[in-house]
Amino acid sequence: MGKRGQRAHRNGGGDGGAAATEFTGTTPGLEDAVFTYGTPMDATVFEDTAKRLGRHLGMQPWKEVSVLSTALTTLKAPVFTEPEEPKRLYWKDDTQEGKTTKHKLGSVLLTPVDDPVLHAAKYQAYVEDRKTYKAESSAWKENRTRAFMVYTAHCPEGLLEELKQVPGWDKVAAAHDAIGLLNMLRDHSHGKKEKKQGTMAKVEADMALLATQQVGG
Repeated sequence: MGKRGQRAHRNGGGDGGAAATEFTGTTPGLEDAVFTYGTPMDATVFEDTAKRLGRHLGMQPWKEVSVLSTALTTLKAPVFTEPEEPKRLYWKDDTQEGKTTKHKLGSVLLTPVDDPVLHAAKYQAYVEDRKTYKAESSAWKENRTRAFMVYTAHCPEGLLEELKQVPGWDKVAAAHDAIGLLNMLRDHSHGKKEKKQGTMAKVEADMALLATQQVGG
């Protein structure tokens, strides 16, 4: 009996005669959920594999896992807005028309705009909002890293090597950006294989263009 979840994948070689290799994912029960490359079914396989792995990740007992689940479904990272600390404002003079953040003018203490109790309440609300912001953004960073590791563990080495040639890969990999990775995988599966242009390739392209212009001139 063969290995569980074993599947043949084409390595997408440039000669068109792609050799078959065997690769399985590392997630128990989802070993056969593997992203493919160099086959006519890549786009379909991407949708199925991303959905299955996303469902698995969304069932984990992690903090704020529902945020991760939504992001994996929509392929859009959540946006967390850091709350702004409330500033204590003071009237510049007795006319109570101009305001300032300075509590005194020269040696004269200025009158606060808000009642001290009201300002204290605003500040307390800010403290609570900041705690929530830090907890949510921290949980997101942890969860996106976990998801990134899972998705890369279900990518054949040859596919990862191709993704490393895509502009933006270094940033995605450094941040463990699971959403960025999924978008790259989706584009790649649909044949959008934009690659980094190496130094030599740029030089050769420039020389070819120059030669063409000289002949034309």
